[in-house]
Amino acid sequence: MESTLKHRDDGVLHTAVLTAIKLPFNKSDPDSRWKWGRRDMSIDISPLVASTMALHAFSVGRPVKKRSGKVFYA
Repeated sequence: MESTLKHRDDGVLHTAVLTAIKLPFNKSDPDSRWKWGRRDMSIDISPLVASTMALHAFSVGRPVKKRSGKVFYA
């Protein structure tokens, strides 16, 4: 499922988005997971990579801590 993500106008991130390409991890299976690559090696795509990792962390969420069931009163 492909979604659309919008960002505020940030020149560095905008340049990274325009320059980056999606590459498959496994070239023999193009439907497998993918990674970011660069068309131009002189352009820094790390803002895009960092944004992607932050979005993934946000979408996965925090693991829920299991409660012990014990109540302590002070």
